[in-house]
Amino acid sequence: MGTDDDATVAPSVAKPEPVIPEVVFSKAELLQHNGVDAGRPLLMGCKGLVFDVTAGADFYGPTGPYKNFSGRDASRALALMSLAPEHAENSSLEGLKEEDLQVLDDWFKKFKEKYPVVGIIDKYE
Repeated sequence: MGTDDDATVAPSVAKPEPVIPEVVFSKAELLQHNGVDAGRPLLMGCKGLVFDVTAGADFYGPTGPYKNFSGRDASRALALMSLAPEHAENSSLEGLKEEDLQVLDDWFKKFKEKYPVVGIIDKYE
C-alpha cells in the first residue's frame, strides 16, 4: 500500500504576467493605429497598456462595431460599456463608480488573455 508520500501532485502552473515592452505611445502615436492605414497594426489602450488587437480586426477595424476604440485609450468607454465616440475619446476614469471600475478590470483581464501587450500609454501627456 502506498503512503501519502507516494502521491504525486502536479505543480500548478500560473500564467506568467505579460512582459511589457518599453515602447511608450503618445495619444497622437496611438491614434495612427486606428485601422485607417492598413499597413499599421490595430492598437488599443486599456488601463495604461497598449494591446495589439489586429487579430480582432473584424471588431476593431474601421468597419467594426468597436472601431472607436482603436487608436485610443478606450478605458472609459470600456468601463461604461459605451460605444459613444465621446467616451472613447476621453480616457479619464474620473467620476466613474466602483461598479464601472470593476467592469473595466474585467475587460482588462480579457484583453491581457487574448491580445499581446505592445507598449504603454504616455501618462505625462
